[in-house]
Amino acid sequence: MGRCHRQDERINRIVSEMFLQGVSTRKAGKISHLLWSSDVSPAEMGRMSINVKSALSRWLDRPIAKRFAYLLIDGVNFEVCRKRVSREAALCAAGIMERGKREHLGFIQGHRERQKT
Repeated sequence: MGRCHRQDERINRIVSEMFLQGVSTRKAGKISHLLWSSDVSPAEMGRMSINVKSALSRWLDRPIAKRFAYLLIDGVNFEVCRKRVSREAALCAAGIMERGKREHLGFIQGHRERQKT
């Protein structure tokens, strides 16, 4: 594998991690300019986010063949900024095997909290 290809893969991983951490496209462009003296275009960010979303979808859709002694399901609310700031839930599932080993099984985005009237 050539040096440029390895560097491209490294940049893709870093930008993908920024995407997962919720860094906006504008901020990711500024960060990439500071790191590599070049911008990551919104189109490149979109392409990289599709790769991350695809890998996440494959993981979420995987079959779960293990047996668990306990199944834990919990949720937490986060402030999410879309067109406006709202609180949304993330619902998570984890399994615990008989010997105590834990495994994260999946998560889904829940609904927004109801506004007080």
